[in-house]
Amino acid sequence: PYTTLFRSLLTSEELELREFYRRTLTLCNENEVLREGDSFDLMYANPHLHRQYAFVRQWNGFCILVIANFSDGEERVTVTLPAHFFEHYGLQPREKATFYNLYGATKQRLPFKPDCPLEFTIPANYGAAFQVKCKAT
Repeated sequence: PYTTLFRSLLTSEELELREFYRRTLTLCNENEVLREGDSFDLMYANPHLHRQYAFVRQWNGFCILVIANFSDGEERVTVTLPAHFFEHYGLQPREKATFYNLYGATKQRLPFKPDCPLEFTIPANYGAAFQVKCKAT
């Protein structure tokens, strides 16, 4: 049918991008934090980001850190969660928390505390979403 014909016209890079957007839309529909959560823009606390965008969604004891890389190259992206983020949601900082990558089966143990740089490698023209349990104080 039409979908098969359409896919046959796409390059492998375009098919990969299409799959990324399909996965993103599925995550947004299935994940309550992404679908219902409050957004907190992180750009004011991360002025060094120029071709990247970062924000957090928070809902019902979970946070999802979303990072988009609009660069044509893979980037090592450093994001800081400001103290205001923790204060605004009444979240308890922790020395280590598990960040689950929603686009893969990987996880990382990282600090979940104010003004502590978090580093992630984000592929070119791609994005990532990391879910972490966040406890209220």
